[in-house]
Amino acid sequence: MEIINSANIGKKTSFIDLVKNDQIKIEIPIIQRDYAQGRDSEEDIRNQFIETIFSHLKNRTNLHLDFIYGDVKEDNGNQKKLIPLDGQQRLTTLFLLHWYFAKKDGFFSSFQEIMNREDKAQFNYETRISSRLFCKALLTEKLEYSEDVSISDVIRNKNWFFYSWEKDPTIKSMLAMLDTIQILDKNRENDEKLYPILVEVEEPILSFQFIELENFGLTESLYIKMNARGKALTVFENFKAKVEQVLLERSGKTKNKLYRTFSNHIDKEWTDFFWKYRDAKSNLFDNQFMNITTAILCNSIASRDNTDVPDIRYLQDNKNPINYYILRNRKCFEKDGLKDLIEVIELLQEKGKQKKYLSNKLIINEDELIEKGVKNSFTYAERLQFYSFYEYIRFNGKIDGIEEWMRVVRNLTENSNYDEAGEFYPSILMLKDMLEHSSSVNDYLETEPDITTFAKVQITEEILKAKLISKGIEWNEAIKSIENHPYFKGQISFLLDYSGIQEFYNNDHSLSWSAEEDKNYLKVFLEYSQKAKFIFESNGIRETDDYLIERALLTIGNYTLSKRSNFSFLINGFDREISWKRLLRNSSNKRDYFKEFLDLLNVNKDLEVQLNHIIDSSNVSDWRKYLVKVPEMMKACGTRKFFRFVDKNNILLLRKSQTNGEHREYYTYSLFIKLQKMKVECSYHSDNSVEENKFIDSINKKDYKVFWDVSSEGDGQYEIYFENDEIFIAGTQQEVLDYLNDNKII
Repeated sequence: MEIINSANIGKKTSFIDLVKNDQIKIEIPIIQRDYAQGRDSEEDIRNQFIETIFSHLKNRTNLHLDFIYGDVKEDNGNQKKLIPLDGQQRLTTLFLLHWYFAKKDGFFSSFQEIMNREDKAQFNYETRISSRLFCKALLTEKLEYSEDVSISDVIRNKNWFFYSWEKDPTIKSMLAMLDTIQILDKNRENDEKLYPILVEVEEPILSFQFIELENFGLTESLYIKMNARGKALTVFENFKAKVEQVLLERSGKTKNKLYRTFSNHIDKEWTDFFWKYRDAKSNLFDNQFMNITTAILCNSIASRDNTDVPDIRYLQDNKNPINYYILRNRKCFEKDGLKDLIEVIELLQEKGKQKKYLSNKLIINEDELIEKGVKNSFTYAERLQFYSFYEYIRFNGKIDGIEEWMRVVRNLTENSNYDEAGEFYPSILMLKDMLEHSSSVNDYLETEPDITTFAKVQITEEILKAKLISKGIEWNEAIKSIENHPYFKGQISFLLDYSGIQEFYNNDHSLSWSAEEDKNYLKVFLEYSQKAKFIFESNGIRETDDYLIERALLTIGNYTLSKRSNFSFLINGFDREISWKRLLRNSSNKRDYFKEFLDLLNVNKDLEVQLNHIIDSSNVSDWRKYLVKVPEMMKACGTRKFFRFVDKNNILLLRKSQTNGEHREYYTYSLFIKLQKMKVECSYHSDNSVEENKFIDSINKKDYKVFWDVSSEGDGQYEIYFENDEIFIAGTQQEVLDYLNDNKII
């Protein structure tokens, strides 16, 4: 059978015809790029291509896959070998498609006979050794198909699959394509076996025009044919076309309101709205549109009963481009998904411009919230706030009461911890239930409802504050003023505790106090609120030179919080386990230390002067002494202010979060700092191992080593080792200094 006809336009053929009847082996050469249709970025194209194939197989209509051309040579065994110049991607997909259905439909032995001739694979990749071995393994190794497990996992779990193959981009893409074929195969309306249809050669469903390059020649017409396929639709254009098709199918000839809104607005008002978020270089807003679309649909499926958590997790955490097929395969368009999407985007904009609802940005900043959605940078709390905001308007049909609702939502979401989707989505369901009471949320909270999924301490706080707000405008203003502090964001339980209100509420939930008591409670609450504002800035505790706040607070008690084996003097920002907010939330003696600290402050006086006075007048004599008196000690604890406290004799100052990072021993390092301040030339040996000693290793250029003996009984001791192996033992830092002075070492 000739490959090229006399007209030099090639031969219409199929994958199986080329390999079986023409007996041509397909070999992807080293110079070709890796298989790309399985990449994450190609999912839109991949899904569309496989769906189109399935549609033609179902309807028995021919799908012509355009031109495939390359060079045909003979290998060492005189077998014809096709080295494709164009068509590599389609040929690989066709190979995987035939392989999958041969395996699934029970025709794998027949497929093997075609694809393994004289023990040589008839489809092969030469781009990498791993790619070649993988293709051969697919055709020779045993593998049982299972509908309950992804085909890629079945392959990965075989003993012939090497872990290193995961790094081969061609293999990775092939596995992704096989998964796509399997997923879309499950979505077919019937389970008709497709392999017999695929291998039909008389009237092949899937065909292409094969042109042998040597016979055709590199003429201008070839380049015209190369470019005849045109430019692919963008992600946005594909999404628009597919969703419009779905809406039309659902609405039928009536073309209901949902269909009309989508089709009329997506190219006008919606495009105008997203245009300002477009990419400056490409002038495309595909990713921006898909990001906020994904956020809305993620919330939509999370608000359903019996939600599939992995789907939520994927949509929330995936930073790769999201497209129509990803959303569809995760059932985002089922139930009310499209209705939710269209109605929320309609609420985002009006005539192509952002529609704003709130005047008070201290509670929720709509601009920032939409910006986060467009950039795919929502936290779980912000995702909940976005949902609550627009669902309130959808549910109530108005914005009256929305500020109060969003105040409560902000307080609950910002002060509850969400580490993953399994913790996030129950709160969506809780907020959905609360929508019924959203327009009068404070009245609802006063009834002490059974609210769950949020932090229990914050739920209790919101109920208590609702009862206080109902007492009048002064309480209303006092609570909201301190709540809206950008660091607290609604978490003010420590102030309710410090002012005695929490204790009263624990004994009497109705807060039935007298008018005089009300006046006094409000006065104390306002005083502590002012002191809190005095100490805290927008991102946390006020920054002071030499850790003045931390050291002053340490004079009162050990307020530090633990993280695993370490303790911290607390930080602002990223680590909630060792944050100031955790201290203020923690109803223990550690929070009481902070109350004692605030009681010492006067908001009308200079803060640093007051802090220095607290430190200077302190008579702390236990292990805290040097941390209080010597600022360099706390500086040695690194950005997270970590130290390791085994007992009072065994304390390490950590530069990093683990002891395999640089660290110093507490007592010898305090002596080292003291000697430096006395202008004594000395050096300190730190270490990265907790097992190794940390010590002063020279004094005035002499080999005097000072250790702290943590193994000794009692209060520990200093040990000075001299060049002649003499040892001096001292119980206190002052004894060491006296000895060094008396012996003229310093």
